Amino acid sequence: MPTNLLNLDAGRWFSAAFAKEPVPSLDQALQFCRSHGIWPNVEIKPAPGHEARTGAIVAQGVAHAYADALREHGDQAKSLDIRVPLLSSFAEDALVTARAAVRDLPRALLIDQLPDDWAARLERLGAVCVNTNHEFLTADAVEAVKQAGYWLFCYTVNDAGRARELMAWASTRSAPTGSSGSGRTSLTYFGGWVSANDGLAASFSDSRARFGYWPRQSIEPKRKSR
Repeated sequence: MPTNLLNLDAGRWFSAAFAKEPVPSLDQALQFCRSHGIWPNVEIKPAPGHEARTGAIVAQGVAHAYADALREHGDQAKSLDIRVPLLSSFAEDALVTARAAVRDLPRALLIDQLPDDWAARLERLGAVCVNTNHEFLTADAVEAVKQAGYWLFCYTVNDAGRARELMAWASTRSAPTGSSGSGRTSLTYFGGWVSANDGLAASFSDSRARFGYWPRQSIEPKRKSR
């Protein structure tokens, strides 16, 4: 990370109480997540022309921070470990090199609107999850993703009614073929609201970051805290 970025005051915009709070490095952010039981969804956002290199570097950085938690075949839906971060990106080249660099990290393809070939693209990338814009989601699309055995996250839901609708689609329609129907199979990912499928999953996001965590008890919607 460039020295001038490390020297920026990242906290003053929020409150004087956070003045002189620096921008964290990737490793610092991941260590914070580990120590607070937060499951990170690490979005790879490469500059144009740097997709391949960025994907590999991010995967290596995440693998270094979670070296003790990585397991063989950890990038497969049936063996996902929610202690290990999910890598996601709109840049498919970044996901390809991330997979080549650290195969056992799970990956998700970010797509604003599901195209007809979404399943083929996930299969080609070895991805386990699709992250998509909730505005374009329908009950039939949710069902199709579930039937294919993929995880489903959506962004960014800031309306309670829409969140409840998506939660209902994720939890009341049929489970994927060959699945037990557990919350690990299909998750819905909300901005500003806790989501739950079988009481297992919860997540929050905003325009700057997307994270997920898994409380073991409450499944009621809660406001996110900073």
